[in-house]
Amino acid sequence: MSRAEPRAFGANARGALLKLRLLRRHLAWTAALALVLAATLACAPSDDAPPPAGTPAAVATPIETPPAAPTTQPAAETPPPASPPVEVPPAAAPEPTPVAATPTVAAPTATPTPAFTQQPTPRPSPELAALVADLGPEVAAWRGLEAWDVPAALMTQEEFAVWLAAEFEEEYPADEAAIDQLEWELLGLIRPDQDLYELQLALYSEQVAGFYDPDAEQMVVIGDHDLESPFLIVTLAHEYVHALQDRAFDLDALEESVKDNQDASLALRALVEGDATIAGLQYAERARRQGDFTRPPPAEPPPDDALAQAPQALQALLFFPYVDGLAYVASLLRGGWPAVDAAYARLPASTEQVLHPAKYAANEAPLVVDLPSMIGQLPPGWSEVRRDVFGEFMVSVFLAGGSVPALAATAAPGWGGDAYALYRNEQGHGLLTMKLRWDSDRDLDEFWTALVAHLIADGLGPGSASDYGTTAQWLGNGRAAHAERSEDSVVLIIGHTTILVRLAAAVLAPG
Repeated sequence: MSRAEPRAFGANARGALLKLRLLRRHLAWTAALALVLAATLACAPSDDAPPPAGTPAAVATPIETPPAAPTTQPAAETPPPASPPVEVPPAAAPEPTPVAATPTVAAPTATPTPAFTQQPTPRPSPELAALVADLGPEVAAWRGLEAWDVPAALMTQEEFAVWLAAEFEEEYPADEAAIDQLEWELLGLIRPDQDLYELQLALYSEQVAGFYDPDAEQMVVIGDHDLESPFLIVTLAHEYVHALQDRAFDLDALEESVKDNQDASLALRALVEGDATIAGLQYAERARRQGDFTRPPPAEPPPDDALAQAPQALQALLFFPYVDGLAYVASLLRGGWPAVDAAYARLPASTEQVLHPAKYAANEAPLVVDLPSMIGQLPPGWSEVRRDVFGEFMVSVFLAGGSVPALAATAAPGWGGDAYALYRNEQGHGLLTMKLRWDSDRDLDEFWTALVAHLIADGLGPGSASDYGTTAQWLGNGRAAHAERSEDSVVLIIGHTTILVRLAAAVLAPG
């Protein structure tokens, strides 16, 4: 199947969940770095022979993401009813009526009142600065980029929590947070009683080990650390690489170039974080071999309460840039660090290219997907609040969110391209429309099988689902869904009112 250049979307394509400016500070996630550091130290050879040139340490075997929800067998296929599926209303639809008690989309919970009278700022740390001055030139030489004197500062965990709450309040507007909440509720990625804003705030507060701030041009470490701790060394090396990347490739400009495509934005993050993770681990392994530190004894892991309580989709988003990004950059390293540098000039166009590096090498761009707007078809008071690309990674997260994750592993690969749009009315009710294309008939069949199983297995939440061969419907408490396949695509529609789901099916479905 031939491919075309990715479609560009307008300004309303922006998705706040992945575009929050805080992410542009290039964070070091505690759980992700701890995971790959543990794998590195566990897999590192005991002899003193240096690792092969250009080969990242401990990347020979894949590093797994957090376990998915327990797999259960899909429910038995529902036999076709005697009557046809949902009845399509006329184009001029009246004001919708709710499926049941339509949930109200609440604004995000207000952030806690800071304990400090003003927002805390990072404090210079001579000890950290000396450590960075020592490791910086070696990391830069290993990475093949020009070294520079990056300041290092420190914040306590409590100061960071206050600073973070203020950053969220400033950089994550309530309306953007409400749109994210609406989208994830419709997709079944969070429950209506879960506050996505607060979940993210708690996760960041707990899991950030440090960050590089491109505005201040300094590295910031969170909390107290033993100066000889392997984790601290990896964190500093990781953030130092971000400083090198920013000077060499202008990360803000790269992020601006893909800001209207959340899938391409996530792919860029995988390149940036995978690069920094591998370079940091390589330096740490070299330091271990030189005797700068020894293998640490097993220690009680820090509490991961927010991580454990976070929805699976949020966990997956946390780990993807580090774990899958590490594997992607490892594949590029077959051509040495110059091949990694070249990727900043030709960015991965999609998470598909990150997950399947051969598709990046072949420059297999996403397919163009034409998703007509519902504006003009919807009743007064409705507006389009987002238009974007879901991408292969988020397709796999969506399917794995139900009780059929095994099918998700085979259904997401073969993704060709997609487009989705999110609509909202003045009462906060939503309608999401999505069209997906696939690389082959077999890929489309596998996705359709997984999607139907996902609906039947309550992947969108408790409800009843019906499969009619080329169409499927789901009806839950306050939401409804319609899926329909054609020869080359699948349309998925999810909304708070059945009548608008039917209307969108009449406009968009291929049948």
